[in-house]
Amino acid sequence: SQVIAPGDQLEDLYITGVPALSHLPVGSIMTFERGNLSSPVFGASIRVTLWNVPCIGPGRIIEERLSIEGIASRYPKAAMDRRGLLALVYKPGLVKVGDRIRIAVPPQRIWTPE
Repeated sequence: SQVIAPGDQLEDLYITGVPALSHLPVGSIMTFERGNLSSPVFGASIRVTLWNVPCIGPGRIIEERLSIEGIASRYPKAAMDRRGLLALVYKPGLVKVGDRIRIAVPPQRIWTPE
């Protein structure tokens, strides 16, 4: 079976279980936590800085690893809105496999030119 493996898309963190992750607004803060829900142990926090627009680079890696010609050129369209986010460290700390993620979304304004 041919599977896109963690790292094939050049990600530093591979996050699952967050609906519409790629649509989190810029400024959102994701805090990693573990332990009991009533007294969690907080790890690192990251702040979303940009949406990650798909490019051909990860497509080339996937094409080479899976040996399927033409994937690289189709990758950007197929990965649109599913490529993830770019973020900076907001608070240093540990991130472990299985950590829960607490998400704080900042207030949003709809821009109008008037």
